[in-house]
Amino acid sequence: MSYYKIKSVGIRENKVFITGACNNIIPIRYSRSESPELTKVLLEKGRDAVDILILKEFISGNFQGNATLYGKALIWQGVQRKEGVEIAVEDLMVEFKKVWSSKDPVIARYNGSPILKVTRAKFTMGFNGSGKIFRNVAEAKIALAGYDNTNISFKAELTEN
Repeated sequence: MSYYKIKSVGIRENKVFITGACNNIIPIRYSRSESPELTKVLLEKGRDAVDILILKEFISGNFQGNATLYGKALIWQGVQRKEGVEIAVEDLMVEFKKVWSSKDPVIARYNGSPILKVTRAKFTMGFNGSGKIFRNVAEAKIALAGYDNTNISFKAELTEN
């Protein structure tokens, strides 16, 4: 099945630009182009309507890519769902942008030991030191979304002046 790999979505001068590539053309070459359909929606209905349309493309599988804010929002929605919180697609970007923009640094811990590094396949822990500092709890939960989180906790990072 064919889909579009999204690297970024941006709005400049009231136009929506997408940087992406088709998954079934090798080698993958990303290109940036204006999306006339999304630009029309932006001008007629506003940014929130564009966000909802893009999220629906990600949900349907036509767009893929976790590096974008939309991909992260969907991962966060999954984490919230695991925690028993259901968020409608129409409200997802508004709610996600609130938590994503907060600057409350935290350190993730696994069984009390600080997590030092997170990759797709694993995370490493340390027994000394402070650990990786995440910008906020949402960023930490997204980074650790693929792991069993029953033994993961978050501690506020205190900064010294």
